Amino acid sequence: MKRNVVSLMLLTLMVALMPLSASAAEALPELAGKWVAESMDGKAPPPGAKMTMDFKDDKTLRIEASYKGETQFETLKYSATKDGKITIFFEPDKKPEGDKATWSIKDKKLHLKTEDGETLILKRAA
Repeated sequence: MKRNVVSLMLLTLMVALMPLSASAAEALPELAGKWVAESMDGKAPPPGAKMTMDFKDDKTLRIEASYKGETQFETLKYSATKDGKITIFFEPDKKPEGDKATWSIKDKKLHLKTEDGETLILKRAA
């Protein structure tokens, strides 16, 4: 059961980051750092569940999902632009163009939004 919830959280994130258009990547200090998921499509994570996204300066992204003491993580590459576009490379061998979304920071929270309107909202980790 625990593994299913953690896997579901990672799957939800992957689905949330589906295609939009891409631009040239830039260094983005406002995006860098660790963020904790507050909601996925307006719904809070299940009780006891936590997901973090840590955007590194070397353009790697560490996604960590935990539930009741069990943790899974994935380290991926990403590319983002100041004009609000982001590409995350979940399966570079199968989909070299990556999964695309838009990003913005509103009220100190990171909003990742797909072309279909799905939204993941994260706050900075303490």
